[in-house]
Amino acid sequence: MRYHLFRSETVERSYQCPRCETRATTFVRGHGASSFSPGLFSDDAEMAARENAAMAMQHDATRVLGLIQCPSCKLRAPGAIGWSIARLVTTTVFLTAVLVGSGLALGYVGGWPLWLVPLLGAFGLIAGVWTEIGRWREAGRATLRLTGVKAGAMPLPKAVALRRLPAAPPAPTPIVPIASVAPPKDPEPPAPGEGPRFLRKD
Repeated sequence: MRYHLFRSETVERSYQCPRCETRATTFVRGHGASSFSPGLFSDDAEMAARENAAMAMQHDATRVLGLIQCPSCKLRAPGAIGWSIARLVTTTVFLTAVLVGSGLALGYVGGWPLWLVPLLGAFGLIAGVWTEIGRWREAGRATLRLTGVKAGAMPLPKAVALRRLPAAPPAPTPIVPIASVAPPKDPEPPAPGEGPRFLRKD
């Protein structure tokens, strides 16, 4: 019995930009597969398959970590794109060759129709490309929690020219009603013997 295991897990990783030394923690998802034939003890074979799948998953998470764009300098690790292209070509060529070879062998030995060969080749091509595209998607979805930023690494925001707004019109002066005041009464004439002499009537 041969054990075929596939493991997919989200793991926490420490990120450090090799260019600006920005440090952060993030969660990335890795995928790993393992196929192991049993040896003397089947339990050991199953355990070895599990360990190999776990190691492949961690290795895939490391590849995704290298594709993450630094939040400070907006760059990726040196050689990340080149290694991604190399993995893409290698995986695609390997899968396509294996599937096409298997189709030819089954066609000539097992009597399978040969028109399946180009279909198997196309499946290998799509599988190889999709694997690397999945890593780029995981890197784009990764969220970084900054733990250390080198001085001057974070880009400053661009200056924005603000248009001066017109001054607000002055508030209207409130109208205060004028209180009416009654005219003063005429002074009463002084009593006889009082007041100035020219007003006396004696």
